[in-house]
Amino acid sequence: MVVFAPIGSLAVRQDVAPGDLVPVPLGTARVHRPGTDVTVVAIGHLVYDALAVADQLADQVSVEVFDPRTLYPFDWDALAASLAKTGRLVVIDDANRTCGMAAEILATAAEEMHLVAPPRRITRPDGAVLGSVPELDLALQPSRQALADTVLKVVKSG
Repeated sequence: MVVFAPIGSLAVRQDVAPGDLVPVPLGTARVHRPGTDVTVVAIGHLVYDALAVADQLADQVSVEVFDPRTLYPFDWDALAASLAKTGRLVVIDDANRTCGMAAEILATAAEEMHLVAPPRRITRPDGAVLGSVPELDLALQPSRQALADTVLKVVKSG
């Protein structure tokens, strides 16, 4: 069976065996790629970008790609376990910077978890009204380059 899912500006097409389609338990995160230098929490379709950046930086940095899968309930225990290994956090979210999930993840991690460097987030800018202009939507999405630059900055700062 072929599963086609439009995700943001891209479309993901994968072959899936019927037995592979299992329910995702609420509040259970998934580490798509283990790492030791920095944890990247990627929300939604940005998991694909985070995996691509982790591959791109593999010779410089060991990136753990953390997919929360559900935002409420959020798997804080899994994030704490990831940060216990890496001590560094970058969150990438396709929402506005202020009052978004990225801000909540950074605040909770800073308050309750051990970090060796200041956490960072990559989001859309605040106040951007998109309407129905696909080109503007694409231009405002968090980019792979911004993620790569931020990962390297966080690793160097701690």
